[in-house]
Amino acid sequence: MDFRQLRQVMEICRLGSFVRAANVLGVSQPALSRSIARLEQQLGVHLFHRDSHGARPTAFAEHIFKRAEPTLSDVSTLVQEVEALAQGHTGSISISVGAAARETIAVPLLVKLLREFPGLRIDLTTGKAPQLIERLIRRELDIVITARELVPPMRDLTKTELFEDEVSFFSRPGHPLLKRKIVPSLEMILDYPLALPGRSRLLVGKAARSNPRRLKNLSAYVTHDYRLIRQIVERSDTIGQGPISVYADAFAAGTIVRIPARRSQRYHCVALTHRVSEHSHVVSRALELAREAARELPRPADAPPRKTAVRSSKRTA
Repeated sequence: MDFRQLRQVMEICRLGSFVRAANVLGVSQPALSRSIARLEQQLGVHLFHRDSHGARPTAFAEHIFKRAEPTLSDVSTLVQEVEALAQGHTGSISISVGAAARETIAVPLLVKLLREFPGLRIDLTTGKAPQLIERLIRRELDIVITARELVPPMRDLTKTELFEDEVSFFSRPGHPLLKRKIVPSLEMILDYPLALPGRSRLLVGKAARSNPRRLKNLSAYVTHDYRLIRQIVERSDTIGQGPISVYADAFAAGTIVRIPARRSQRYHCVALTHRVSEHSHVVSRALELAREAARELPRPADAPPRKTAVRSSKRTA
């Protein structure tokens, strides 16, 4: 079976008619029939049931259709990319980012992409990891940038490590907890309302073994809007938490300060791509630029060194 015959089978399955398929393919109906007859003889199976209503695929033709559809789609995409490059354009790319990635790597990545590909159309969206990953599997997105901890093992996805960061508590500069001149315990931190991007298992366990007031403080503000968390912390005794890169500008301006903790958590930023999309020139270059942007992210002066990716990528399962 050659590529021409493969496309012929696909069009007959899709249109349900040799006549309509021949029109789309630009060949005569008798020529198409002879080509399919030769293919059936080669394979030793019947591919279509033909009657007055058209052509119905057999189980063999349906199997070919299901297996070959992604391949033909990839070929079509490749042709479009080459044509766009020949005309001086670079096509489009769809990127979606999680809450922390939106505040850290999204803008530097966009700037680098537009500088290297001036004609590139970028569709940038945000959302929660489960929904973004589902869209990536359906190939509605090219790249998803999110926290590694939120990514389940999936065979068809490739994971590119971007950077690792410390998740820190922080407060306004004059917070009462800072006056105690000691490294506070988690119980001491839980004496104040918390503004968190999600429910921490470590904090939930500590609060549950403590008292109702601390458990209530744990749920004072739960939001994926990191800017809102910062604003709440700057204007109250609420304590915030998040990757320190998210708040690098606020730390530098002195509007918030880090609270040292006896136990710290880590945030791992990764880029996900479908195993098919990663062969695109624009997608593969975008991943390289994302790693470059990760290395250039600003950090608070007192923060420990950030770990950036040393390996390019790997399958999630």
